[in-house]
Amino acid sequence: MPLPKPRINESESDFIDRCIIDAEVQNEFPDLDQRIAVCNNLYRPTKKSLNYDFDSFYKGIQRKRDIQERNWSRKFARFYFAEYQKAVKQFLETNNVNERGLFAFKDVEDLMTGMYVGAGWEFASWYMRNFTRYQTKAISTNPNELRGIWEQQILQYAKIYSASKITLIQGTALDKLKRITRAFMGDPEFMALGIREKARILNNKFKQISRWQAKRIVRTETTTISNYAIDQSATAMFAKEQLQKRWITSVDGFERDAHRMVNGDVKPYDQPFIVGGEAMQMAGEPTASAANRVNCRCIVVKVPIPDQFGQ
Repeated sequence: MPLPKPRINESESDFIDRCIIDAEVQNEFPDLDQRIAVCNNLYRPTKKSLNYDFDSFYKGIQRKRDIQERNWSRKFARFYFAEYQKAVKQFLETNNVNERGLFAFKDVEDLMTGMYVGAGWEFASWYMRNFTRYQTKAISTNPNELRGIWEQQILQYAKIYSASKITLIQGTALDKLKRITRAFMGDPEFMALGIREKARILNNKFKQISRWQAKRIVRTETTTISNYAIDQSATAMFAKEQLQKRWITSVDGFERDAHRMVNGDVKPYDQPFIVGGEAMQMAGEPTASAANRVNCRCIVVKVPIPDQFGQ
């Protein structure tokens, strides 16, 4: 017969009282002091698994995400501004902009997949380092040994879901370009300026727009990739049926009402959260509506179900 295990929410004293009179424990450990020591050891692992520090998890993810957002926002802003500068040059030379060649699909795709893979690895490895003590699968707990596998999974995920986002990025950027250049063409004071002054005004304008657009797309996509990468790491370490997930909302006064309402909700791994009437498996889900996705900073943390570690 197996040794007893703590039941869900069973106190330490109740478990010890039950454990020391268990027939198997008495058979293997005749001495009372020995039985008490054994029962204490049987209780401790479960106590640890029941006391998840979700506040600490969230702060750790937020620190990681802040770093990734700053890094990739700079890269996206440089890309946006370089493309806008090409358009400014055309505009100053011809009073017109030829959209062909601007914000090319392949260039945007390379930037997007680079962010997904680079940032995704950071989140996947963070999860493994923090949840190694709960591990149940017989795999290496050295994140570097799984890096190649994770990067391929994340790359495939990015390619599946990025096409529509790339088209949106292209369309938004080109629409902004057309509207701004038309507005300046309709401004007699601007049109009366010299080339150098026009270039200065246009470049300053598009530099500001580049930063704003970069920050928005990076914040949205970082939420998506952080949640997906955490999922990949969690399912590498645990069977799905051993996992539950908790939605954590960034409550800072700017959060959506629907996201605040699901803050702290816990679901089995395969069961969706209902967020503003929409079923979502994770925060930032690529197929979710813009109302639930754009600028979202929520996280869904996967953790082992406590009763998987003792009944």
